[in-house]
Order: sequence, then structure tokens, then C-alpha cells
Amino acid sequence: MPNVIPGEATFSFGIRDVTLYSLEGLVTAIMGEIEQVMADRNLCVSSKKLSSTPPISLDQSIVSLLAEIAQQNNVAAIQMSSGAVHDAATIAQVIPTGMIFIHSMDGRSHCPEEFTKIEDIAIGCNILADAIRYLASN
Repeated sequence: MPNVIPGEATFSFGIRDVTLYSLEGLVTAIMGEIEQVMADRNLCVSSKKLSSTPPISLDQSIVSLLAEIAQQNNVAAIQMSSGAVHDAATIAQVIPTGMIFIHSMDGRSHCPEEFTKIEDIAIGCNILADAIRYLASN
């Protein structure tokens, strides 16, 4: 019930960042704030880390190659970080790896409202094909 004050509340949150140092700093800062609010209100708090995945850096030469191919094809490209644990995070531990993100309508991803135009999928596929051809011949 929204008007009932519970005796106990449980919640979880996920934090993503590009460096382990920043990630650990965010966790420390957030937990410090929570602990301070709880102490100010004479309440108890406990926490436990459910999982932890260190950030993985992708290969800058592959990332640059993908950006260059996009530019050659008159496709606007933005280099960005992804805190999500993609298959690429595992592959990057073994071989040089990059990722291509394609446009989703309204930026919606991994949800029922996600939609990507076939034309945008084709753009991503063409960039991937050009990158494979380049890497195979060099």
C-alpha cells in the first residue's frame, strides 16, 4: 500500500563506469550517502554486493577503424562507452574487439518498445562487412 510505512525495504541498483577506480568510487559514495541518511534517521542499513564485473576496454585500433569506415560511408559515428556486459567483453579478453551500435527509435533498447529500421540494420551490417574485408586483407 502506498500510504503504509514499511518496517523494512529492500532494493538493488546497478552501477556502470569505464574504469574500475571510478566504479568503486561511485559505490563508496552512494553507500556513504545511504548510510548517512540512515544514521540521521536512526535507522539500520545493511548491504551486500551481488555481482561485480570489471570494465573492459575495447581495442582502440578496431574502434578507430569502425569510425573511419562509417565516415567513408557518410555515416555519423559517435565513439561511446557501454557499461553493459556484452559478449564483446568476453571476446575482448582474447582478441582485439570493437562494437557497432546502430540507431534504435527514441534510443529505446532492450525493452518491448525497441525498434530499429531495417535501413539502420543494413548500415551497421555494411560497416561490419567493410571492416572484415579490411582486416582480412591487412
